[in-house]
Amino acid sequence: LWRVDTVADYGATVPVQGTSQAPLVEGDLLIAMVGGDPDAKVVAFDKVSGAEVWRAIDNTSETGYSAPIVIEAGGVRQLIAWHATAITSLNPETGAQYWEQPFAIGGGMAIATPVRSGRYLVVSQFFNGSMMLALNPDRPDARVLWQGGARSEMPDQTETLHSIISTPVVVGDHLYGVGSYGEMRGLDATTGERLW
Repeated sequence: LWRVDTVADYGATVPVQGTSQAPLVEGDLLIAMVGGDPDAKVVAFDKVSGAEVWRAIDNTSETGYSAPIVIEAGGVRQLIAWHATAITSLNPETGAQYWEQPFAIGGGMAIATPVRSGRYLVVSQFFNGSMMLALNPDRPDARVLWQGGARSEMPDQTETLHSIISTPVVVGDHLYGVGSYGEMRGLDATTGERLW
């Protein structure tokens, strides 16, 4: 029905590992991580016509590789976009920003899909490890519960979960996943403490 050339139409730069984020259909919109300059890191298109409906987030860093998700939290639907400098929550209908939590990572390696389970929202990446957010139940907002402090992916130098591609799993108050170099880990989701 339609197509958009993000390089020609938005000045997007194709990341080192290519473009891998799946677009998301939300109501009458198709939402994509475009990485367009200067202010089109995320763009919503009319899913029937392909016309741009809104654009959001200044493109000051690599877009990363993580697909956006939509969650219900704080009484509203929130579009969660994880990119190379932050996790950003947007109104999926308008693109207006609800909140943003900085989480700068090297090489644009925001890859695994953010995981939401109850009050938790977690992202995990290879070098810096994981960051766990607590979603506010009363309004669209979030705060950091804990964040890994390692700056290396080597298993003997890491303390949380350092997933690169595989998506972690939250079960109750526990976080499970495959970290750097294939090491399976279990963490306390409330503190980030490695249990095994």
